[in-house]
Amino acid sequence: MKKIATQLKFAMALLLATVFIANPSKAQLTSFHKLYKTEHFTHCYDVAPTLDQGYIITGFEDRPAPFNMPLVPYLSKIDCTGEVEWVRKYGQTTGIDNTDPRVAALNNGNYIMATTVLEADYDILVVCTEPDGEALWKNTYGGSDKDVARGLLRLQDDHLVVVGTTESYGTDTDSPYTDMYALKINSETGDTIWTKSFGNRDGIDDLWDVTENANGDLTFIGRSFHDNGIWLSVIKTDRDGELLWTKFYGKTNHQSSGFDIIGMPDGGYAITGMTTIAKIDFNALVDAAVIRTDEQGNVIWATTLHGTSPDLSEVGSTVLAKGDTLIVALETTSYPDPSPDLTKRMLYFLDAQTGTFLEAKSFNGSGGQFPMIRKDWTGYIMSGMTDEFAGSWNDPMLVKLDDDFESGCQETDWSLFTVGENPVWDVVDGDYTIDAGSFVNGYAADSLGSNFVDSTICFTGTIPAMCETITSTSESPTGQTIQVYPNPTNNLVQIELDQVAHLPTEIHLYNVQGRNLKSAEFFSGNQFSIDLSPFPSGIYFLRVRNGNGNRMKKVRKW
Repeated sequence: MKKIATQLKFAMALLLATVFIANPSKAQLTSFHKLYKTEHFTHCYDVAPTLDQGYIITGFEDRPAPFNMPLVPYLSKIDCTGEVEWVRKYGQTTGIDNTDPRVAALNNGNYIMATTVLEADYDILVVCTEPDGEALWKNTYGGSDKDVARGLLRLQDDHLVVVGTTESYGTDTDSPYTDMYALKINSETGDTIWTKSFGNRDGIDDLWDVTENANGDLTFIGRSFHDNGIWLSVIKTDRDGELLWTKFYGKTNHQSSGFDIIGMPDGGYAITGMTTIAKIDFNALVDAAVIRTDEQGNVIWATTLHGTSPDLSEVGSTVLAKGDTLIVALETTSYPDPSPDLTKRMLYFLDAQTGTFLEAKSFNGSGGQFPMIRKDWTGYIMSGMTDEFAGSWNDPMLVKLDDDFESGCQETDWSLFTVGENPVWDVVDGDYTIDAGSFVNGYAADSLGSNFVDSTICFTGTIPAMCETITSTSESPTGQTIQVYPNPTNNLVQIELDQVAHLPTEIHLYNVQGRNLKSAEFFSGNQFSIDLSPFPSGIYFLRVRNGNGNRMKKVRKW
């Protein structure tokens, strides 16, 4: 196991942030639908593949009284079969600013969450954890007014860029308006490397996402107030955040926003978001927007897409490319549904060269909000939330897709109900006033998460008996390895180390919420046992710590 984990860490260090390769030595489910029923109203906003071929997810858990406020940000680790390993919670916020938690898996095995918490006002919170959920650092970023996180990118150097909105810095510090906000953060320490705000006085300026090219240049996407409308905006900077160019896309008396951007092989970009430019004016319901540009931001093609029965609203949340096809994940209410909730999680497929619409399909019928789609080891993973199933109330949901975007069940083709239009976008060069600034403060709030009860709705492929567990970035390739058997077990578990421990060895037993159920200390030897008979069937974790290293193994009790 140690050798596999080390090889995975080395291989991942050679990859860009969004590129993943298949490991043929490890089995993984081809596809699945997993619903996680929770004790409270719980949102799932983002997912990232992890080195052990599992996933890390983030969102908000609602707390009772008063309803829907406050919201508690959480981070949860999911294994390669879709089972919950642990859940952590951090502070509280509210939903009034549509704050979107984001998550990333680093090349060294650690996890990053960027979200917003309610302190004296709103501040950006970034948390770095070890693979077992133990926090390495937790910092808030911002100033004396409201600062909100909306996007997160792991860079090629494994540092971070967090983007969002600020009222503490820039041109609108004493007004109800906002400036764009970007921070580059050292992933090892949490210190800021640089901060930037971009904006113009008395205007709405927000950032939602960022992408990096091979040279380290950054391209941001968001929205800005311009010419009596809200325009989709794209900003390109160098690796130090110095402005290279800005473009606005939209029309007077309309609204357009950009939510995701990716680089394309020709140096250009693919963009998704929402817009009203194919409708009457600013007050109309929005369509999904997809724009393809060259490397200078000039439009190659642009399209809007919507359903026809009825034509309500579409919001493109993420875009990715596979060969000559663009795939857009979106939330939509424009398609027929027998349930009162028309909201669906949908994928649109388009020709990347021409923008021609190819296909539309939904997953799980209704209730599919805020889908984010990411490339994983063997296909794709899509996050979101649903209230479609009995006993669920906006509970987190993961849909694992194979390499052909098939999920195994509950798919509906809506291609015949989908309309693509090609309105002409106005494109103008933008201009911003640039500022900088941020206070960095340590953050103390950290607690165990509520129980996530996972339920397999369907799956295809072979379920692995166990998943690889990568636990601590402090582990050395020359450190100890451990064997745990029998696994699964009914009661006693034997633990065998490959090195005799002459110093005390601590063994701790945790449940999937990270709660320490049992601890023992041994002062010599390399063989130990722990009795699991007092505990119910389920997944547990054994942490073994001594002078030779720190390891954790997952144990299943029947």
